Amino acid sequence: MDWNILETRVYMAAKKAFTEIRKANENEHFYVFVLYVDSSVMSIAPAANSLQRLKQKIDFEDEENRTEENIAYYKWTSSEWGFEGYAGEEFEVINRDLREDSERTNFSSFKENALITMAKVLVSLVKEGFFKKFRQKSEDEVVTVFVTVTDSDESEAVENLTAKLINDEEVYNYFISRFAF
Repeated sequence: MDWNILETRVYMAAKKAFTEIRKANENEHFYVFVLYVDSSVMSIAPAANSLQRLKQKIDFEDEENRTEENIAYYKWTSSEWGFEGYAGEEFEVINRDLREDSERTNFSSFKENALITMAKVLVSLVKEGFFKKFRQKSEDEVVTVFVTVTDSDESEAVENLTAKLINDEEVYNYFISRFAF
């Protein structure tokens, strides 16, 4: 796998997918964007959530399930978001190439390179100010960006590490306390 070429391809797909999310949902206030991968690194996909979709999710739950812990889970777990895998078709060829790559035989290295590539893509988007256009309420509205791994015990560690690399210190400090009750 040429990881530099993959980075360019993922960058283009992610930018297109996140732009499509924004265009289709212009009145929503987005607070989080991720690139996620399954634990076997078979596919990369985008995900995002808005304050409106978070509220819908919380309102849908029974009163007894609206605990602080559950709300934090809904807020920060991409599988609970309104835009999980949105515009995933942008990643179809990328994902086929990931599944078929011969470097998978050294899976640990392969997975690490995939996660690094995803983080580099998000760093590039943040540095160019891409996510600033998603702030609708005010310039102070926080948008958090990170990488995650679905169905994995290492998800939180990957999220914390990539959030630190991608976001500024203020956003990272806000994010790192997401499950502190």
